[in-house]
Amino acid sequence: MSFLSKGAFCQSPAAYVKEGNKSFANGDNFNAAYYYSQALNLDPANKEYLYKCGLANYFSNDYKNANAQFDQLAMDGIGEYALSFFYLAMCKKHLGLYDTAKNYFKEYLKVHGSNDDYFKQKSEMEIKACDAAKVLLANKLNVEIKNAGKNINTVYSDFAAITVNDTALHYTSLQYKIDDPQNPSQKKYVSKILAAKGKPVAWKSSTPMDVNINSDDVSNSNFAISDDKQLAIFCRCTNDSANKQHCQLYESRYKNGWMAASKIRGSINSYVSTSTQPSIESKSNGGYTLYFVSDRPGGLGKLDIWKSNITTDYKYSEPENMGTAINTFDDDCTPWYCQKEQTLYFSSCGRPGMGGFDIFKFGPDSTMQLSTINIGAPYNSSYHDLFFTKDNNDSTGMLTSNRPGSYSLKGETCCYDIYSYKILKQKIETNKKPEKNEIEKNVGFSFPLKLYFDNDQPDPHSLKTESKKKYDDLYKNYVAKQGEYVKAYSNAFEAGEQAEASDRINDFFENNVKTGYEKLDKVCEYLEKKLSKGQSFTIMVRGSASSLAEANYNLNLSQRRISSMFNFLIYYNNGSLRNYIEVEKTLKIEIDPRGETEALEPPEKTDSKAFTIYSPQAALSRYIEITEVTIE
Repeated sequence: MSFLSKGAFCQSPAAYVKEGNKSFANGDNFNAAYYYSQALNLDPANKEYLYKCGLANYFSNDYKNANAQFDQLAMDGIGEYALSFFYLAMCKKHLGLYDTAKNYFKEYLKVHGSNDDYFKQKSEMEIKACDAAKVLLANKLNVEIKNAGKNINTVYSDFAAITVNDTALHYTSLQYKIDDPQNPSQKKYVSKILAAKGKPVAWKSSTPMDVNINSDDVSNSNFAISDDKQLAIFCRCTNDSANKQHCQLYESRYKNGWMAASKIRGSINSYVSTSTQPSIESKSNGGYTLYFVSDRPGGLGKLDIWKSNITTDYKYSEPENMGTAINTFDDDCTPWYCQKEQTLYFSSCGRPGMGGFDIFKFGPDSTMQLSTINIGAPYNSSYHDLFFTKDNNDSTGMLTSNRPGSYSLKGETCCYDIYSYKILKQKIETNKKPEKNEIEKNVGFSFPLKLYFDNDQPDPHSLKTESKKKYDDLYKNYVAKQGEYVKAYSNAFEAGEQAEASDRINDFFENNVKTGYEKLDKVCEYLEKKLSKGQSFTIMVRGSASSLAEANYNLNLSQRRISSMFNFLIYYNNGSLRNYIEVEKTLKIEIDPRGETEALEPPEKTDSKAFTIYSPQAALSRYIEITEVTIE
């Protein structure tokens, strides 16, 4: 970004557009948006100006203004600017309007669905992402996200924070001005690597690292340190002849301080491709693995994550692409290797998620199988979320985001800030003596425990608030219909998408319906054992239903579902719990039948049973949950 004089030298819309085109071509979207908006003020009906202003605002992360401009184009008729539907959909998604975004992606595909290009592939992926985002929001984690504050963040972009021994912080700040060699009368921004001391969530003011790390005439960024604190790798970046940022990786070794950095030799760096955003894994047998980001030939998309092994004498192997478990057709970036978990965290905009870039992790799951998963909300938002790291205590860490709440030069989401997160403990009511941790330890999982139901079950088309059905019978009937669900839902898709649709339904039955029932059985087994020894418990149960029917109907349906679980408890193991419920009253059930108030949004295709009944989205809305089990 450069400082430009926005004087009165432009007298006509065409002159403003000419200056805007220059800025846009140079990647200076902020000033491009200014010039295009001036042209648009003089000629508000001009679709070209509207489109260009929308693009400049979009690439400046100013989604509200871009949304207004693309909205106007959509109302007036987009004409030759067919990509307006695509960018309007992206704006809606960034603003968290997932159902509306999904509709506009579909509108784009109606016109350009036959194109075999990036925008088609991106639109198809984003349609799935809009559904996934709502599920992630419905299962928001108990995590507190806070802006790291003005000791760290500025109105310029601040990013890529890592902690060292939880007492020092290194990060990058884009706040420094130097002469622009391409425009001698102007200044441009460059970044430097800064260091701060203190404690997580309470860092003191920071200062740039010395000349061994920061070079004054280029951007310096993305400082990575090995786990043994002996090797640091970072990047230095300049703009090439096309004004595209080109970065190369440098290394520094620690000997009573960080030594003067030198460019890494070999094939890690390239004159035609960028190499940036390093992370270092320390190997148990000596040496390291370098993870970094590059757009070099041989990748799967735009920016990909690559790795290179580093020997004990600091020689780097030929870079290897991380493959489809990590990389996609779009940008995949900001890797960070967690030594303790043996897991690689990274950000991607080529996988279904809540925003532009979402944070994912690749590592061993509970069965020690390698898998890639979205780490969820609120780590991820509808904006860009990157540079995830963890502190040594595992409950706090850092990430970078342009979500609302960031300091900014222009618009509330233009620039990136560093955020801290803290994993919160479960809230405990003071009038009880819960031993939730002990309960969860014994049953082997954490609450809430969700139990899922077939459509309108039990007792369909009824206004009763109680049912004689037992949940175990309803569960068995539901599982027996798994094949029916797979067929009905997958048949609503084109042939090439049916296998993936089938997988989504099968995953729902295996990971939600069946797992929920198995957990319920473990809870009952635990309660039976403890009640027999004189302990007393309260089970908190909450209901939910899809929002296709009237609110009163859904409220009654939720009560019937809770009633079916109550019947299950009464008859569990030949009535072993019944005396504790009905006579001794040492097992209490407190209910909160919320009907549709806590349900996910209804599916779009309300005229199609494939979506209103058989889709994963619809099925995920039909549940009750044991929110808590407490010891009295």
